[in-house]
Amino acid sequence: MINWFTVKLKYTKQLEDGTLKRVTEPYLLAGMTFTDVEARIYEELGSSIRGEFLVTGIARTDIHEIFSIDGSNVWYKCKISYESADADGGKNKKITQLILVEAGNVKEAYDNLSEKMSNLMVDYKVISVSESPIIEVFYPNESSKRVEPSENESAPKGMVPNTEFHSNSEQALWTNTTLMSKNLDRLRDEHKDFDLNSLSDSFASDPFSAFQEWFDMACQSEQPEPNAMVHSTVDKHTMQPSSRVVYLKELRKQEFVFYTNYQSDKALEMEGNPNVSLLFFWPGLQRQIRVQGIVTKIESKESDAYFESRPRSSQIGAWVSEQSRVLNSRRDLEQKSIEISKAFPEKVERPEFWGGYAVSPVKFEFWQGRPSRLHDRIVFERASDVWNSYRINP
Repeated sequence: MINWFTVKLKYTKQLEDGTLKRVTEPYLLAGMTFTDVEARIYEELGSSIRGEFLVTGIARTDIHEIFSIDGSNVWYKCKISYESADADGGKNKKITQLILVEAGNVKEAYDNLSEKMSNLMVDYKVISVSESPIIEVFYPNESSKRVEPSENESAPKGMVPNTEFHSNSEQALWTNTTLMSKNLDRLRDEHKDFDLNSLSDSFASDPFSAFQEWFDMACQSEQPEPNAMVHSTVDKHTMQPSSRVVYLKELRKQEFVFYTNYQSDKALEMEGNPNVSLLFFWPGLQRQIRVQGIVTKIESKESDAYFESRPRSSQIGAWVSEQSRVLNSRRDLEQKSIEISKAFPEKVERPEFWGGYAVSPVKFEFWQGRPSRLHDRIVFERASDVWNSYRINP
């Protein structure tokens, strides 16, 4: 018995109107291990997908069986349940399984499923039928045989027992611990060049105007989450830096504004050391902007105004989360959400421990990718009320 794996691929696809679009698509492959499947996907799709593609994820699926119909149809995921005799206990055992069925529509999926299941001689119930994102199914090749280690068998080099996925006999499968390094090896050899734009010495006189121009371009070109920024702080006692992604919500009075919990780890670090950095990265434009500055809390009335604009669920969430503190269980969090929701049947007031921060920049760096890694980097540094700019080496 072989295993089924979902493999997600990212590549550039030509649409019917001739335009190119970056897509992420899942395929279903049969194989013994993650490593086997990774090798097979390159073998199966290497000739059919023009250009380069990237494997973004490989995961063991809970698909039990696949019913294929000839023709260009859609795959449907069918969830069924039935009872099967337990050979050991002598009692019937209820089984719920996912089956992939090829069909032209939902009705055909039901019909095809009924036709195939009639051979099992069991009374079954179809719980749900939904269209699956699976693009194509690659069936076992001749070498796809199930291999399971014996109790006394030592692990092959680079392999460790994986207790997360079990066979029917509850023996652990071997999985390759070097899967990530193989991906890194492949990415290391992808020497993509940067050739979309350049920065002249007269690029800009005002870093805020330059930022606004780049930010607007990132939004117009549909860069994913263009207002996402890496926010970095440093603990004043340990000098340990920490980074996380937050969202820019306002750019006003030459300050970058974001909102968070005032009792979180980043808030405590900013209280002890107000020197922070922000990083915006827009890979589709081959651009990034690094900002260094001093952070301060904004006025309560500004935080109140923004809090009122948030969805009710986000307002409740601000009350529920004791951000960065240890959580006993997810259930505790969900129960507290119910209690807070009852406590605020109508308007949700802003908690005092939640609000905004403003970063006043003292330094900008605008980075534009260029060919041969000879990137353009232009820095703006503030001296009193004047911004001095200069170019630095890539």
